[in-house]
Amino acid sequence: MRSSAPSEDTITSSNAGAYLTELGVRADTIEKSAASVRASARGQEMGIVVQEFVPAVVSGVAFSIEPTNYSLDSWVVSWVTGTGDGLVSGRRQANDVLVDTSTGNPLRGTWFGSADLLAQIGSTLTDLATALAGPVDIEWCVDQAGNLLVLQVRPIVLPAAGVWDLDSAEAFSGLPAVVAGHPKIALRRQAAEAGVLMTPSQVIVATSRAHLPQIPVRHSSVIAGSSVVLLHPFTVDKRVIREFAQVDQTDVDFFTAECRRYSIRDYPTFDSITETEIRVAKAGLASAAVSVVLEQDIWDAEITGIIRSVNNSFLVEVGMGHFIPKGYVETSAYVVSAMGAVLSRKETSQSVVFHFMNGHVVREIDPPSSSSLSDSEINEVVRSLRPLLRAEPHLALEFGITRRGESGVTYLIDAAESDDPAVGFEVDSLERGVVSRGRASGPVVDLRGREGTEDLHAHLYQSIIGEGPKDATVFIASSASVDLLPLLKACPPGCGFVFENASLLAHFAVVLRERGVPGVVLKRTELDRLGKVVVLDTEALPIVQESCGN
Repeated sequence: MRSSAPSEDTITSSNAGAYLTELGVRADTIEKSAASVRASARGQEMGIVVQEFVPAVVSGVAFSIEPTNYSLDSWVVSWVTGTGDGLVSGRRQANDVLVDTSTGNPLRGTWFGSADLLAQIGSTLTDLATALAGPVDIEWCVDQAGNLLVLQVRPIVLPAAGVWDLDSAEAFSGLPAVVAGHPKIALRRQAAEAGVLMTPSQVIVATSRAHLPQIPVRHSSVIAGSSVVLLHPFTVDKRVIREFAQVDQTDVDFFTAECRRYSIRDYPTFDSITETEIRVAKAGLASAAVSVVLEQDIWDAEITGIIRSVNNSFLVEVGMGHFIPKGYVETSAYVVSAMGAVLSRKETSQSVVFHFMNGHVVREIDPPSSSSLSDSEINEVVRSLRPLLRAEPHLALEFGITRRGESGVTYLIDAAESDDPAVGFEVDSLERGVVSRGRASGPVVDLRGREGTEDLHAHLYQSIIGEGPKDATVFIASSASVDLLPLLKACPPGCGFVFENASLLAHFAVVLRERGVPGVVLKRTELDRLGKVVVLDTEALPIVQESCGN
């Protein structure tokens, strides 16, 4: 005798286990059992399902997706010997098996039966999910003749589809759980609570059961484009999905064609922000039953930079334009005391600047101005971001300045985990040109001129592996950019890097320090004089010297 209430097993609420089920009911007690099941509804409307009882050899449940992250790449089956009432009630410990959707092979856990039975459960889940237009979970059993029987099927409850404008601290309270815990959302919530300015943004939640939600068009007056990032699933085919979107029909090609200093490095893939959001959401739905997209304004920043707390002071690195954390541009660096005194300056001329213009990334060569900041501008950066740095001292914050001077606005762009305290990062590295401490030796490989183009969509946390050398090698590179991450991840122990320029707080430098791979900055004339085999030792002077006999 099984309950069948209007409020259970719907796409918005399962109420699994909320009502009574009675097994092994005899014919002469059907009415009594039906009354007991109805009574468990506590006055709510209740239907009754009468099913033939199966004296099962093995019983279980199965989900057509991975229920903890809604992934379509695997599914889960749990089983116990005998009937399944102890499993669904939680009184018995089940055997959980994670199954690869593409191969049908168990990825984790122990399966009791044949591969054919497992495949039969998988195909049953696929058929039922297709029939119900979304992921399902089933209760199943194997009878004494070895037949697979489905006892119940219900839709898996997914988060509500919709659009949330993140325009206040209160706006975050209504987000679905799959969204609320994401680091990018947590950062925006913390910034809102701390009173730290960020650009306007919205979250789009789409599910495999619903049409994509209506996405309102909204943007600020200083918008230079939009960033559309897939938050869930985290990657598709091991890549982070991010697109830059244009705002209107401005002819960026026309405005850049007449000046040789400018070239367009990255075109928006789609015509509008809404179209971009829809395409990114659909990319997520290709590998998960729930897709979550964050869309945020890109402001026309004159300066962007990174700030982190170091030894009761602040290290600030800045450059004109965007993509400072990716290490593509030369940066100026400042050390600021807790009281606001600028303790150290290391300013440089910038050879290239990346601008956003209506969602297009425009590359400017040999800009006429410089990225240097005054003491008051540096202190304004610290003042604006200090509330969040106090709450999260382990973060390195990426920020932007819309205009330099009294009319400029400093705002938070993003954040990343900064160096582990055990790494032993010291501010004096700024003066010595040391990006990452350690020792390396080996033949020199000069990567300058053949590093390839900048990957403006590359992400620090995506899975990227490249081909590395078999033996320890010292590489020369133009900059410490994220383009080198695949090479670094494939390098054997003992490798090192020498750069023409490098930012201490950029992504690649952080990974160097995490891995204990030495990296230093030398002048171009010094790089050109290096021998074929060198020793790189950040504790010695000179830091890079020719190996004996070379």
